[in-house]
Amino acid sequence: MNIAYLDVETSGLLRDPEARVVEWGLSVWQGDVEVFRGESMVGGQGAIPEEVSRINGITTEMTIGYPPLKALYGKWKNHLINAIVVAHNLSFDLGMINRDLIRQGEIPLGNPGIDSLALFRRMKPELSSYKLTELVRTMGVVHDNPHRAMGDVDAMRGILTKLFEKSLSSHDEGVLRMWCGWGGTSAHRYQKDLLSWAQQRDLPVLIERSFPGGFLSWGSIEGKVISLNGESVCIEQGGEESSLSMQDVMAVKLVSI
Repeated sequence: MNIAYLDVETSGLLRDPEARVVEWGLSVWQGDVEVFRGESMVGGQGAIPEEVSRINGITTEMTIGYPPLKALYGKWKNHLINAIVVAHNLSFDLGMINRDLIRQGEIPLGNPGIDSLALFRRMKPELSSYKLTELVRTMGVVHDNPHRAMGDVDAMRGILTKLFEKSLSSHDEGVLRMWCGWGGTSAHRYQKDLLSWAQQRDLPVLIERSFPGGFLSWGSIEGKVISLNGESVCIEQGGEESSLSMQDVMAVKLVSI
């Protein structure tokens, strides 16, 4: 399974309804090989407050002429298929990306995710700070260009590699899935974004809870997924099994939990 490290720089905090993504960095790894690397400013996102520019060095003028997030996602999304996404404070980065995607009429991301912040809190409880800028010092990792998307992506991968003494993608998939549960997936806002998006459009949502089980929710139809193939999905609902044609659920969206 590929590991997709990502980071965004924004014009404000997630609680600010006017905040937008202004830079996105993405590095996708298969084993110990980087198979994709992308970094871009994000255009059309409005003015960036001066106090934010003082932190990340990004001004409104610097984003002029760059593609909007939807267009950038359209170019990069194939690299995110079947990938576990990793971010430092995952709920913020994915929350910001998904909020902007939804605003632009795009399907939000529903990848399983690992939060490096949650991992360090669980595995290094003795530390006094879990800010990325502090963790790179603690772990002895070079942090070029802090508070910029790709600089933070590389630093994040570096501290995780030091923490485990090998790359994340070298771990067994079952272990990676376990780490997704350490604050990296089920409690995060980006999943709520995806569920809300699907419900607003009356679309079915297939929630993958574990291998191989799952849970299908579509209006009044809710049940544990017993089997799924190209023609039908069989679910258990109220102790009884029922089958739905895949033509009826062709818009199923996967959300790992």
